[in-house]
Amino acid sequence: MYIGEVERAEVGLRVENKYIKVLGVHLGVKSREARDETWTGVINKIRAICTTWKARKLKLKGKVTVVNSLLFSVCVYVMNVIEMPEW
Repeated sequence: MYIGEVERAEVGLRVENKYIKVLGVHLGVKSREARDETWTGVINKIRAICTTWKARKLKLKGKVTVVNSLLFSVCVYVMNVIEMPEW
């Protein structure tokens, strides 16, 4: 993929059909669709993390640690880049 006036320099971004995915965030011409696609991926990632950790027998303190370290970090990263949808 080439950006701007630099024709021969490759940037190394993966091009998808509708969006460009940069550091886990979808960017595209239709910003709402790109935002929704990004948040759908975040929700799927959170579900996968919850499914993995649900099988373990954790006390409340362990569950709070998992939420603070894994789930919040995924959400906060994306919230710093794009806004949340009003589903």
